Amino acid sequence: HTRCADVTGVQTCALPISEERMRTGLHQLVTYLHMNGVTAINEPGVYWAVEPWDLYQEILGAEDVPLLSTFMVEGRTQPVRHVEGDDALNESKERIAEAGTTGKVAMLDRHVKLFCDGAIVSQLMQMADPYVDENGQPDPHHHGEWMMEPEDLRKVFDTYWDDDWQIHIHVNGDLGLEILVEIIEDAQRRHPRSDHRTVIVHFANSTEALIDRIAATGSIVSANPYYPVGFADRYGAKIDGWWFDHASFGNIDLIHKVISKANPNAILSFNKGKLGKTRSEEHTSELQSR
Repeated sequence: HTRCADVTGVQTCALPISEERMRTGLHQLVTYLHMNGVTAINEPGVYWAVEPWDLYQEILGAEDVPLLSTFMVEGRTQPVRHVEGDDALNESKERIAEAGTTGKVAMLDRHVKLFCDGAIVSQLMQMADPYVDENGQPDPHHHGEWMMEPEDLRKVFDTYWDDDWQIHIHVNGDLGLEILVEIIEDAQRRHPRSDHRTVIVHFANSTEALIDRIAATGSIVSANPYYPVGFADRYGAKIDGWWFDHASFGNIDLIHKVISKANPNAILSFNKGKLGKTRSEEHTSELQSR
């Protein structure tokens, strides 16, 4: 059956995924997690109008399922639904109270998920430098997207910050990160908090200066180390070269091993040191001279 919600003032519906298919997927999820020794998961950002919460409780909360499943509310849709300020806080608190914060399937109390810019693979990250075309020139038709407009993100962030929630923010591009760090810095100056544990999620692109500013705010970075492995296996044979910025923060030998496994002929370039095929030296020199 199709579940619908009033998200932007217009009746909108989720894709018509059958209950049978959803059940199959949840059982598959449990099997996969158990097989890999995972004992706890979290789904950040529950869209209440379309989430099959009853199935989560039935399948993820079954007595023989050996893992804890937690969820957190999302604040992304609140601005477009014109739910702001105390109304936004009350809505989230009601959702959490309704679902409960105890048991094997539970909400995390006073945690909220927000979103900044677009995804990595779709190349919808908001980047400080322009995306380029096949000739290496700025592409006026390719640009990042905001999942929440910066002014909306700031307003919602401040609402939850001032009420002492732990805030988790999806962000990928270095321009998106710059905007987010400014919002956190401004909030900290306006309404200082200690041990707030604001979480910067994904963290695909950054600069060393932004890393220092993140540390100064007391925020936490949640980065997925599996991305290079997963992307290499899936796309490695289709990609002729890889450029790793700020490689000194990682294990260059491990990066080289993972990428080379998928495509032994790939050119590997790093901003600090060079590794891989002989052509990589020439490629690295060309990139560094731009």
